[in-house]
Amino acid sequence: AGGTLRRDDILGAVTDDLKDSVRNTFLAVREYARVKFPHRTRDILDYNYCYKVTKEDEPSAGVSAGIPTALAFLSLFLQQPVPADVASTGILVADAHDVLTVRPVGDIEHKVDAAYHRNLSMIVMPRGNQPQLEQSALVPRAVTRAIVRYVSDFDEVARLVFGEQVFT
Repeated sequence: AGGTLRRDDILGAVTDDLKDSVRNTFLAVREYARVKFPHRTRDILDYNYCYKVTKEDEPSAGVSAGIPTALAFLSLFLQQPVPADVASTGILVADAHDVLTVRPVGDIEHKVDAAYHRNLSMIVMPRGNQPQLEQSALVPRAVTRAIVRYVSDFDEVARLVFGEQVFT
């Protein structure tokens, strides 16, 4: 009876809404991984899982953690680490068990600015945020071109973060 993430196993300063969002993301990514990578995920139902938010200053509530959370779970399921110089943001929407789409988030300029000042190689974000970022007075276009990668679905996220070979 494994393959679960109990609500009580979501730890750290998180709101109840974020706990629900994390559980939904876990279930969506678990099924996504089983469909897309059956040869690499045969044993994922053999374990129970835990999720911890290490930020302790104030409760996290934002759904913009959808893509980072999904990447963390996929990384675990595939036993392939997310590169340390990659950031991501975006709402994850489960349209079907094998199709996970992404939606835009707020505060995008500050997230790109932070990624740039941390010398990250890439920040992955929803394609729906592109018009806002292109009109930004805060983030220079050269920075956007250098580090921002836009995505429409989780397949694109996985390819950008883990490489094209993840699907072979």
